[in-house]
This record gives sequence, structure tokens and C-alpha cells, in this order.
Amino acid sequence: MRPVSPLRKLTHNQRQINRWPVWPWQIMRTVDHRWLTEAKVLVVGLDAADWRILSPLLKQDRLPNLYSLIRRGSWGRLKTLIPALSPRLWNSIATGKRPQKHGILGFVVRHPVNGKRLPYTSNMRKCQTIWDILSAHGKRVSVVGWWNTWPATPVNGAMVSGITRYKLKDFEGLRLPDDEPASLDQPAPKGWFQTVTDDGQSLTLLEYPRKSSLQAEASNRQTYPEELFNEIRPLIRPHTQIDDAPSFIRRAWITAKPLSEPEKVSLALLAQIHNDDRTYAAIGKFLWNKLRPDFLSVYFAGIDVVGHRFWLYMEPEKFDVTVEPDKIEQYKDVVRSYYVFVDEMIGEYLRMVDEETCVVVVSDHGMSASQRKLDISGGFGSAEHMDEDGIIIMAGKYIKPGNYLGSPSILDVTPTLLTLMGLPVGADMDGRVMKRAFRDGFLDRHPIRYISTYDVNVRADDVPIESPMDDQILERLRALGYIE
Repeated sequence: MRPVSPLRKLTHNQRQINRWPVWPWQIMRTVDHRWLTEAKVLVVGLDAADWRILSPLLKQDRLPNLYSLIRRGSWGRLKTLIPALSPRLWNSIATGKRPQKHGILGFVVRHPVNGKRLPYTSNMRKCQTIWDILSAHGKRVSVVGWWNTWPATPVNGAMVSGITRYKLKDFEGLRLPDDEPASLDQPAPKGWFQTVTDDGQSLTLLEYPRKSSLQAEASNRQTYPEELFNEIRPLIRPHTQIDDAPSFIRRAWITAKPLSEPEKVSLALLAQIHNDDRTYAAIGKFLWNKLRPDFLSVYFAGIDVVGHRFWLYMEPEKFDVTVEPDKIEQYKDVVRSYYVFVDEMIGEYLRMVDEETCVVVVSDHGMSASQRKLDISGGFGSAEHMDEDGIIIMAGKYIKPGNYLGSPSILDVTPTLLTLMGLPVGADMDGRVMKRAFRDGFLDRHPIRYISTYDVNVRADDVPIESPMDDQILERLRALGYIE
């Protein structure tokens, strides 16, 4: 089909479109709104979710909520891009374009003036995201925790940036008291901070704070609108809060002694990422109830983080290292249990939305055992994603039930969702519409249409913006082996 004209004639002021501070979505009305559908969309991003872990758990009835989506919807393997680095991939999912087009090429970039390595920031993205496009056409959107969304940019709705979860460095060596609770179904004893000298002796032991102060008291554009930050602040969980964590997390803490340094890092990350995911889950539900958006996306990083640190214990035979049997017993089900925990969070969302809402569960890549990072943090085992494919599950009013999608690409997500919502696909997008995802007759009523581009006069910066959270972000990336 021949692409339609990208924009009606612009005024002089409109020609000055720039990501800072005039926002393209505010003037990018490009199509006849009579084509728009009534579809509401919930996108759940699960970093590194893999069918090789999902499938056995589904057969064991441990993932009832994902099973319900598969039963009434479509599913498939989602081909990733190489190198499979999360910022590249999640921006490709959100734009339908390869990294060379959207401009987010990895985790960090050198600042051209001071030489610092800094995370890519939202001002460096070279093209429109799906939430920009939907905002331009009157759809209300909410975006929670997505990669490279800081500083939070204006949308027709709300945005909570991907750095909102980073707080004061509130973790040195977290441990639990020695007394094990009588039942793991009961709240575990409160966690503690432990300050340790170079020779390993404890200096202080302090009860952790219930409310962690943020490194930057001001919101620093962590949300759009900025005043939203104060509304969601009570939902931000301290990284050290584990007394109400799932039993598998508390069990790891309770029995994890004595701890090696790599184990301390891994357990710290387990506690942190569990609280991060619960924070974003709560924020997403808050925004759904507050704004009733047409499009809500929520990103969860936990499966990826847990896989990097605990895969060794799930498949020790695939690593050329000796693992103590008691450690295998202690940690062997952490990865699988985290999938179960994520399924429970998805269940909370399914109870919140109706069955007509299109629910899309997507991962950027999969994961498998790897020898490549066994030297990280003192020899601790890791998993690697390399070229492993991810997952896609779709269910809802317009989605064909009981349907295998084959192996579409992560580039196909945005074109497919634009078609679902009645908007044309950008002809300059690298992805294609997953036609087989739709119920019979949908594409007859809502044929795939094209527009030459949504990116007229979009200009990106080459320089990242420094944030007060950069040190923490880089520290976590090092712990996961993404950067040196």
C-alpha cells in the first residue's frame, strides 16, 4: 500500500519541533480519528523471560495467570536482535525500529566533554515511541519503568521513568537475624544493615528504615507530570524490605549462612529487584485506576537479574565449577520461583482489567546457562542471553484464541499494536504487523495502513544528561556483568 502523507502543512512554529522543549506528539496529528479502534492495551515487559523455563512451569500448573492468557489468546517465540542488550531491545520494542534508527545503542555512552560513562537518556532517542504516537492521536497513555525514559517526557497521561526505583545506597551487607521464624508463611524477622570492617568483623547492626529517602529529594523529572512523583512516592519500596517478601526470598536469606561475597551481592540484588518490581507493579495499578489509560506499559527486570545471579544453582551441571550441594539445595528454585512471583503480579493486573483489554506479555530476549561470566563478583555463576529468543503472549477482544504466532520479531510489536488501535504503521519502521494475531475479520474492518513516518523534524541530542542516580545504575550494571 502506498504510504499516505506524513503531516499536514506545518506552521512556522511547528517547524521548530524539537525533543526539547517542544514535543512532537503535541502537534503530530496525522490520521483521521474515525479509523481509531476502542482497544485498550496493557503491555507487561518481562526482561529475559524464556519459554524453556515457562513451559515446564506451565505444565506444572505453577503459572495459572500466564496459562489463562495463552488459553484465550495467541503466543509465540519473539526473535531478538544481536547484540541482545536490554536498552537496545526495549527501545526497538517501543519504536518498531532497529537501534541504528532509534539511537539507543547500549547501556552506557561516553560524555563527549567530561569523558564519563553515563547511561543513555531519553533525550538521545531519535524517533517516536508508541506512547508518543498514541498521545498525538488523543489516546491516554501511562508508561512505567521502561528503559531510557529519564528524564520523563511529556505524554498524554503519565510517565514514571526507569530510574524512579533507584534510591539512596541503602544496602551494604543485608542479612537476617539468626533466629529462623517458626513458619515461612509468617513474616520473617526484620532485615538489618551490617557495617563490616576489612577483616570481616561487624561494627554496627541497625534496623532498616521502613521508608527510604531518595537520593534526590526533588523529583528531577522522574515522572511526568512532575507532581505525580509525590503521589507515587509512598508506593516506592525500600530496597531492603523483605519481611513481606515471598517465602522463597526469605528462605534464601534465612538459610544463607555463612555467605561468600558473591552470595552477598546476589542476595542483595534479589532483595532489590523484588522490591523494584513490586514498586512498579503498584505504580502501574495506581495509574490504571487513576487515569483509565488506553495504553499502559509496565516493565519488570527481575527475571533477568535473578537469572544472571542464580542460574548456576538451577543447572549446575552446565557450569565447569564445583558447587557445594547445600548451596544448590538452597538456591536451586530461585529462578523458577521468581517466574511464579511474576505470574502472581500479572494476576493482579488481570483482575484489574476486563477480558476485552488486550494484554501483551513480551520479553526482549531469553536466557541460558553460560560460562562467560563466571569471574564476576568473585567467581559467581551467571546466565547469558546472547541470541536467545524471548516470548510474546497476547489475549483480548481482537486477538485470535488458541493461536501460535510462530517467531515474529521484537520489531513487530509496535506495528502490531498500532494496527490494533487503528493507527497506521510507519513505513520507515523495520517491523511488520503480526497479521495472524488478529481474530478473523479484524483486518477486513481495520486494514493495515501506512504513513511515511511519524518522525518529522525529531531531533535527538548526542549528549546524555547526568542524573543523581548514575552511580547506582552503573553499580548494578557491573554486578550483572553488563559493564566492566
